[in-house]
Amino acid sequence: MIDSAFAQPMLNVLRIAVWSDDIADSSIDRIRALFRSHGSDITACNWDPDAAAMPPLLAELYRCWRDLAPPGGLPNLSQITPMAVRPALGYVSLLDPVDGGTEFRYRLYGSAMAAISGFDLTGKLQSEAPVSAHLREFVIAIDRAVYRTGRPFYSCHRPGNARRVAAWHRLSLPLVNDQGAVARLLAVNLPLSATGQLLRI
Repeated sequence: MIDSAFAQPMLNVLRIAVWSDDIADSSIDRIRALFRSHGSDITACNWDPDAAAMPPLLAELYRCWRDLAPPGGLPNLSQITPMAVRPALGYVSLLDPVDGGTEFRYRLYGSAMAAISGFDLTGKLQSEAPVSAHLREFVIAIDRAVYRTGRPFYSCHRPGNARRVAAWHRLSLPLVNDQGAVARLLAVNLPLSATGQLLRI
């Protein structure tokens, strides 16, 4: 049963499906147009991103993720320990697929993100996030595409009415099970101020 504090309008499943295909094709014009109509914006959407184009903490974790991967493969979910993600602890989320990757449930929602955003999604579905519908559906669409392609994806969006956070930088990374199938996602969300400083608790 969904906690009433997190109850949200029904998802626009068609829009999520279309956006996920758009993201897979690196075509985000219609997504960006909707964000801009709400006073926000998407400033980055990249598959297999260049570490140099990301905030340093994301770049460091991205390099760690790549170092854990075997040649031509992806890291196993068992390799993701607190030590492995230590640089970004508090900003890390682990997500398990639901209904074949239609959406995802938070196995872990970073404590720093919870403190800054004002809500903790640990144990909850992405669709239960108390954020604007277009943002919630954008994140689900990204993770659906990452789950299906097995490729890392970096995005950045600027909220329209945020007071503290000028930009949220997000890295979504696939993890595989012992059979080599994508079975979990590692996501890192970094809230940066207008001066580019990482916001901390």
